[in-house]
Amino acid sequence: MENFKSGWSSLPRQDFHQWLTQTSSQMNTDKLSKDDVKQLCRVLKSMAIDEELKIKSTLRLLLLQLLKWQHQPQNRCHRWIEIMSEYRYQLNDYFSASPTLKEFAESALFDCYQAACTTMSIEDHVPVEHFPAESFPKNVPFSMAEISDLNYFPK
Repeated sequence: MENFKSGWSSLPRQDFHQWLTQTSSQMNTDKLSKDDVKQLCRVLKSMAIDEELKIKSTLRLLLLQLLKWQHQPQNRCHRWIEIMSEYRYQLNDYFSASPTLKEFAESALFDCYQAACTTMSIEDHVPVEHFPAESFPKNVPFSMAEISDLNYFPK
């Protein structure tokens, strides 16, 4: 990810929190400089990217747990339920706070699923040339509604 602080004046590079506080105050009084506006645009873009990365990471981890639940029934344990519940709470919190992140999650679902399948293949010691393991469906076998449902556990 691009370093959003490159080319900035010294204050945001030295004390980002102080710059945010001052910029917020200046926004209320319409006293922002052009440089601050440009820097603020970079910060906002970076924050949006961070939100998307959080969604993708949480989704990958949750999909991995769902695959484990589905493909390793002999290893199922209460801890897996706790882990899936926590990831689901996180996703649902993100979606409640920012509904457009649910749309983003839908668009990233296939890539996250493929990453989870690859990780599962590694954990199952599948040879690299067979990634992801052929035992996984080519398409995502779970809907977003199922993925985020605290009571859903695949068979």
